[in-house]
Amino acid sequence: MALDKKFIDRLIEYATSPNYQEELIRAKDYYNKIPGKVHDDEPSFENRMNLFINWYIFDWIITEERITFVELFYRENETTFNDEELRIYSDLRYTLHSLFILEKRIKKEDVFLSDIFNNSQYDIFDSNENLGIEEDDLFEARIIPYNNQLLFAPGFCIHPLEIITEIKKFIKKNNCWTKEDRFLFIQKLSAMKLKMDRYKHLSIDEIYEV
Repeated sequence: MALDKKFIDRLIEYATSPNYQEELIRAKDYYNKIPGKVHDDEPSFENRMNLFINWYIFDWIITEERITFVELFYRENETTFNDEELRIYSDLRYTLHSLFILEKRIKKEDVFLSDIFNNSQYDIFDSNENLGIEEDDLFEARIIPYNNQLLFAPGFCIHPLEIITEIKKFIKKNNCWTKEDRFLFIQKLSAMKLKMDRYKHLSIDEIYEV
């Protein structure tokens, strides 16, 4: 069962409304601080915009309310939601943004992942989309709980296979990862991948330094 886009679109519309334009600017500035801005003519633009907007609605802490947009939206509308909306928006408060390794494809539509930070494992229903991700790939993604399944949110950042061993050693060495630590490290890798995409004459070793 694919994610019905209308539920996410309502959140995006809410979080990017005129009431929150200053909040959106603050969030963009913070998000782009490490990787920098992506130009709309770059191949990774759509993927990176999806990663940003999902981070903004699911993880960014609103300056005044001190909660996320998905939590605020849920609290403001909880009493007027129908049963389906109540269930879905309640679940959407618990998405997971991380770095994953695709361990194997269970069947055509399902994939088995491990979270590189803590080795947690997940079965993901990927809606049979061409994700561009192969077995053993390391990639940034967001997992969304939806109707008793786990799905991918739009937006991926796939890193070269050659760095996986080094990344694993670094994460194991620094084994106390807060949510913010994870985010900053993911952003650091994202910046490296953007540099690799832009400067193809450079080797992976010249770009990826953790």
